[in-house]
Amino acid sequence: MFCLDICQSKKVVLRFPMQERVLARLVADADEIDVRYLWRPNLQDEGDNFIYEIAVASSPCTIVTYNLRDFAQGEIRFSGGYVKTPAEVLQSLTH
Repeated sequence: MFCLDICQSKKVVLRFPMQERVLARLVADADEIDVRYLWRPNLQDEGDNFIYEIAVASSPCTIVTYNLRDFAQGEIRFSGGYVKTPAEVLQSLTH
């Protein structure tokens, strides 16, 4: 699970109870998104394109990644989209 990987990362220091609370909050706030189009090619790393497609379909949204550089270099821009680090998002959820 990608969210769990972020919470358990050495870059993000969270104790287990806090990890559960953060993940529960993310799941509670999440909506299922149906992606009906492809915006390829967009990012240099082909593996990141599906994340960008979900973001476009669910705009406004926030992409949470350590990979800020690659997402900032996308050929396509969309309004209502933000790219933040996990630490920035966790700080906004816990403060």
